Amino acid sequence: MTDTRIASDLAETFADNHAVEAARVLESVEPTAVARFLESVDPAVAAVLTANMSPSDAARCVAKMETVHATRLPQSWGLHRSVSILRRLDPVVRDAIVAGLPRVFAAAIERRLRYPEGSAGWMADYSIEALPETTPVAEARKRANDPRIPYIYLVDSEQRLTGTVHLIDLTTAPGNEALIRIAKRSPLRVSAQTGAAELVNHRAWADFDVLPVIDDRGRFLGVLRHKNLRQLQGLRSAGDETDASLASLIDLAEIYWLGLASVILPSSSGATAPAPSESTHEF
Repeated sequence: MTDTRIASDLAETFADNHAVEAARVLESVEPTAVARFLESVDPAVAAVLTANMSPSDAARCVAKMETVHATRLPQSWGLHRSVSILRRLDPVVRDAIVAGLPRVFAAAIERRLRYPEGSAGWMADYSIEALPETTPVAEARKRANDPRIPYIYLVDSEQRLTGTVHLIDLTTAPGNEALIRIAKRSPLRVSAQTGAAELVNHRAWADFDVLPVIDDRGRFLGVLRHKNLRQLQGLRSAGDETDASLASLIDLAEIYWLGLASVILPSSSGATAPAPSESTHEF
């Protein structure tokens, strides 16, 4: 075994066993040299090292890597960490890396890249789907099988929210009735652009554990769970790095549950008065 190979093996062993310390060292090294080292070690080790670097430093190094090697890293980083690093890359480089990822994971990254870090669109869980408003009650009973979600959210043909149905109401409504006929027509709404600070302190959490996220055209994107925002608030109070810490919490929730719940209409520049006999909440 050559001296170069021995040195490389020792470096990889140190990086594998002391990832945080190794990451601090790599942050001070020229990015091209780091990129060559990351390409030479096991992809799992490279992923741990870059995950422990600051997003900006990690991005500078990943940008110098060959695409075939860089594409092996994001799935180990996790969804939100991937977005934090990839959004700092040149769009051409980023697109090449994302193109090599599994389709579902790539789509999740692309959705979050549209919104600022810490925003509702960045934190949302996109795996929960709304149902078409014309869905029969009998069909909805079969599909409403997530015990964490007390509502079904309805959308029109353009994916805009049109109402919500509480699961309790499904038990008494006729099976052939369209969901929109038994729906509450003015559900909660939060813009994907809404920042974490505003979300954490919003009064709506006094009554709801899950809130929907919509884009600027009112189309349903995904949901937020109050639990994640409470954790964010606690992390900020403790002075921790909220980006990486909250990202881990949200990633785990998505992997375990495959989603949250709720749906929204587009938020205007401020709260608007509810229509008569309707209750509207906006962020």
